[in-house]
Amino acid sequence: RFNECKIEGILLKYNLEGSATTLSTLVDKKCNNKTIHEILYVDDWVMFASSIVELQTMLNIANEVTALYGQEIAIRKTKYMKVIRSSRYDSSTENSNNDILLINGNVIEKVKSFRYLGVIEMEDGKMEEELKKRVISMRVAYAAYRAHVFNNKYLTIQSKLTLYSTLVTSVCLYDCSMWRLSSTEINQLESINFKFLRYIVPNMNRMSSYEDVIMEAANNGCSIIPIQCMIAMRCLRYLGHIERLEADMLQKIVIHGRMSTGNQVMGSPGISYRHAMKGALQLFGIDSNVWYKIAIEKGKWKRLIENEGVIFCLENWFKKRAVTREVRCAQREKIRSEFLSQFNESLKYLNAVRILIGSLWMT
Repeated sequence: RFNECKIEGILLKYNLEGSATTLSTLVDKKCNNKTIHEILYVDDWVMFASSIVELQTMLNIANEVTALYGQEIAIRKTKYMKVIRSSRYDSSTENSNNDILLINGNVIEKVKSFRYLGVIEMEDGKMEEELKKRVISMRVAYAAYRAHVFNNKYLTIQSKLTLYSTLVTSVCLYDCSMWRLSSTEINQLESINFKFLRYIVPNMNRMSSYEDVIMEAANNGCSIIPIQCMIAMRCLRYLGHIERLEADMLQKIVIHGRMSTGNQVMGSPGISYRHAMKGALQLFGIDSNVWYKIAIEKGKWKRLIENEGVIFCLENWFKKRAVTREVRCAQREKIRSEFLSQFNESLKYLNAVRILIGSLWMT
């Protein structure tokens, strides 16, 4: 019915030949086009439209079709969200009369965020609210088991770290295979993870670094994988799963394509999933131009990620931490030298004033 009414929907340009991490394969003469109007889940229905008028037409069609089968759309559970691509956009300046959706005369609620399967989806595509929720969930989970598990002197360090990974880390990394995080957001999760691990691993204090905690755990026969490496690992697992799907599957088409409608917003572009995939491949030392050839073989892809890839990932992680520490030390030294130079200038000025006051007093 959507095609019969000539509803535009969301037009995707895709090319399944080549790597999904590069846009050079999306050449017009080699690309295919696919229009997405809806996604049907078991008990949910998601519609996509390029305008509010088009979305109203789709809702009318959906309402007519469901009525033919003796069903009706749940007004209270139906929401709609206008996806924006710029932080400069102010939704409060909109004319609310132009953004009203109706079903049988009932107004559909417009939301700026929507929770689906435990994950908060924002209108601007950012993950700030989701990360805040994850950090709070980690604190709650750790506090619930701190007295009886993590501070229990009868449990070994290996048992504590295993339970920590099961009870706390899993709360943070639920459904993280599609995350697009900046370095600041990753550091936010790493800091809370380091804080809890420092209390669990013995012989640690407030002066201990993240690297000290990992090395001390390794000396006790335990392995700790940083949050960034675990997110990248799960991202690559899911990426390989998508690459092995059939060519007509929507997930594979979306990964290998991009929207051909709309205009580029002003300012620097946000972090896309394609950018996150390239970062994960680079962290694990996998060539972004040939990874899809390896991912076709499930066993080979799994061994590459979980064996050699983890070692390479940890080496890269330690190198980046060392470089970051050197940069911070250089910045602190620069600030310290500037402060000392200003302090010495102030002392010279004070000494000159004191000498002047002394000479005036003598006269």
